[in-house]
Amino acid sequence: LRRRAVLQEAESYGLGFLQDPAVYRGLAACVTRGLARGVGLSNLGPRGLRRGVDAVNAAGAPVATHQTQFSLLCRAPLEDGSFDVADDCGVTSVGYSPLCLGLLSGRYTAAYAAALGRRGADASRLPNGIRGFLFRTQ
Repeated sequence: LRRRAVLQEAESYGLGFLQDPAVYRGLAACVTRGLARGVGLSNLGPRGLRRGVDAVNAAGAPVATHQTQFSLLCRAPLEDGSFDVADDCGVTSVGYSPLCLGLLSGRYTAAYAAALGRRGADASRLPNGIRGFLFRTQ
């Protein structure tokens, strides 16, 4: 006879990028109803993080974590004050993508970009930001 474990409560519920007061209230409601212990936010700058924390707290729940990209090449949360805001609000910062979306893995070389053919050689067809940089030839 096998028994299935039933999760009574999640550690936290969260969302990324979205900055909608209705969603913040919904996530807070999950906490106040005992479905989670805290709310997790993701990929917000310092102003958005402060607004999100204030909205969730006003709805009666704590923000437990803020997940943001952080690596040797992407130091924005350290430089723009996001980590400071999180600390001021009692929110734990969680960095993701320590290899900068794979750029620091050693996989994305000029030879790799050339193997992609036209997509790797024509920078005008690449996405903006670091993801486009991954495929540019050197």
